[in-house]
Amino acid sequence: MRWGVTLAVLAAAASVQSTAGADTPRYRPLTTAQLYDPSLRFEGGVPMVSIGIESGLKTLELVLSGGPARVLFDEAGLPKSRWVMPGAKLVFRASRGRPAKRRHWARVASFGPEARAEAEAEAARHRGRGEDTAVVESGTLFVLDGVPLDTRSLEVLVGGGTRAQAKALASELFTKEGLRAPVRPTLETPPDGRLSWVDPAGESHRVRGRVYLGLSEGASITYAGRQYEGHLYVVPGPEGRLALVQSVDVESMLRGIVPAEIFASAPKAALEAQAMVARGAVLALLAHRHFDEPFHLCDEQHCQVYKGAGAHHPATDAAVAQTRGQLVVRTRTGNQLELVESVYSASCGGHTESNEVVWDQSPSPSLRPRLDAPPGDPALAPFREGLNSDNLEAWLGGTPPAYCARSRFTKPDRFRWERSFDPSELEAIGRQLGVGRPRAVEVLGRGPGGRVTGVRVVGSKGKADVLRELPVRRLFGNLRSGAFLLRPRKEGGRLVGLDLRGAGFGHGVGMCQMGAIGRAEAGQGAAEILRFYYSGASVAKLYD
Repeated sequence: MRWGVTLAVLAAAASVQSTAGADTPRYRPLTTAQLYDPSLRFEGGVPMVSIGIESGLKTLELVLSGGPARVLFDEAGLPKSRWVMPGAKLVFRASRGRPAKRRHWARVASFGPEARAEAEAEAARHRGRGEDTAVVESGTLFVLDGVPLDTRSLEVLVGGGTRAQAKALASELFTKEGLRAPVRPTLETPPDGRLSWVDPAGESHRVRGRVYLGLSEGASITYAGRQYEGHLYVVPGPEGRLALVQSVDVESMLRGIVPAEIFASAPKAALEAQAMVARGAVLALLAHRHFDEPFHLCDEQHCQVYKGAGAHHPATDAAVAQTRGQLVVRTRTGNQLELVESVYSASCGGHTESNEVVWDQSPSPSLRPRLDAPPGDPALAPFREGLNSDNLEAWLGGTPPAYCARSRFTKPDRFRWERSFDPSELEAIGRQLGVGRPRAVEVLGRGPGGRVTGVRVVGSKGKADVLRELPVRRLFGNLRSGAFLLRPRKEGGRLVGLDLRGAGFGHGVGMCQMGAIGRAEAGQGAAEILRFYYSGASVAKLYD
């Protein structure tokens, strides 16, 4: 009976494979080199994205359910395949192999793709000081429905050594020039990785390169409590350990992103707005992240939270389907369309922020600060020109009628919050910065949305400046936002504590998710919501 069932399932799987091949283009499994290549690929006119589900593993265990899967791999220089039945546990182990060759750099400048001369001039300036430099291209140029979309940038890199050397150089550049230079790797050669696994028949295999798992319709792989469908890879990572990667079209990817990023029970217009900005974020980030990894994007907040097939929900599936191929764009000179930087955060606290305040970027015409509230309300009159030292205390101390305060999903402690630090916590901050016991903490500046641009900590052994919103939030134990007032507590002239009062949850740039929900509850449609949060933006359908 067991063999009869197995053969029947295997025959059904072969039938599914051949039927799909007759009606749709057959998926071609990617090689290890292709997984490390940031190029964008398409299936049926829809972009395909590789997602890093997990990495850095010595051992990887997967469980198959719902249908069979075909496993493809290379062993002893020969391609091999095995069918795996539902209920099987697949165990992979990393073996010895040559790791990837990488170089780490401090990124000192970034230019548009047309500014090659300027980028080369900046590189020459650093080269003239005896530093090893490179000008590399990030991002991609692709065409959707005849519309070219260019996300490329030219990055000027300095260093080219180990990660520790690049971090030391970045610190030196900041100390000498005030230059914030994030560390950025380049991949010289992918790894020649090895792994081993035992198939369900008990046969052991020593594999060179990746293993491809092609799941039949209805089948899924479970890893860490999450389910994944379609095309999966077990591939050696840059250090020789294992990574689990899924290759998926953008629309399917969004079905696992949207319910992970916003309440599935939110109004339809808010879900559709979230689907469109998430779609744009996926395409905008391609080839701008994970330069030395075997995938385009990770499944965490760093890129966008993605929870696979197990997260699918009818309401968010409908929002993705309703907005299929629709992107938030703006029109450049010459009527050329470009993707809007469709960033978003949980709650802006009533006022969004400029992108250049939060990140080391040029000002974006679409990411301008906005008072996120109904126009004409007299309670908002003091804040219509932005937040500043004169009105910030009143703003943070009250509950203005902002859309993110009106939503039925709003939690009061994410709209307005407080945080206090005692002497031991202050001393820990001083040790972290190497300045000794803090004697004073002051804000260096603010953006028009109230977010700090940096803080200075003066201690018994010196002083240190921490710049940008996220590093400041991390310095103070992951604050909910950078929009806060800081009040020192002193005894006998000595700093003994800090009291913070703040607004919002997240960086506050672009779409406020809670505000979008509030706007949808007030009757606004998805396009209207997006036009508010992204100045000069419109919605364009660029593929079917």
